[in-house]
Amino acid sequence: FYPSRPYSHTVHLINVAYNSLFLREVCLPDWDMFQSLHPSASLHAAARAIGGCPVYVSDKPGNHDPELLKKLVFKDGSVPRASQSGVPTRDCLFSNVGEDGVTALKVFNWNSYKNRDLGKVVGSGVIAAFNVQGVMWDFERRKNHVQDPSKPILPVDATIRPRDVESFNNGENAAKGPFIAYGCQSRTFRVLDTL
Repeated sequence: FYPSRPYSHTVHLINVAYNSLFLREVCLPDWDMFQSLHPSASLHAAARAIGGCPVYVSDKPGNHDPELLKKLVFKDGSVPRASQSGVPTRDCLFSNVGEDGVTALKVFNWNSYKNRDLGKVVGSGVIAAFNVQGVMWDFERRKNHVQDPSKPILPVDATIRPRDVESFNNGENAAKGPFIAYGCQSRTFRVLDTL
């Protein structure tokens, strides 16, 4: 997290999401700290919420956004953490989510629990879509490459489907639906019938 580098925030999210594909096999990936009053704080908070990682901030004492931070914790102060590490969905694995101008970075995670009535582990999936277009890491120059800072970042379209959550696709244990989708920004619910 580089607070004074405005172009580093989206590429940071790209890096931690894709790195989690590998790191989650050996450790709990760390998606880094952020500042809750920073202009990119909402992006970082949403990323930590889906990341399944520890959530911590580097705010100066008394200099924080309590409303944003309340969205990341339960009323008792505990942090709801997904069961796994958030990783990119299959359909954006080999897309250039930072530079192609059309692809959103979609990250999924899984929340599992033992259902006593069913006698088995069940769960729910979580998916987040981020517009991280405009900046990528330049390996030769060893710094962020901004496509064209004079042009605004254009919106991208993303299709969110239950099958984006890999755990829903487990053969005979595949989820049958219906599914409920909640739009965090719009605060709306939608019923999805199939994977």
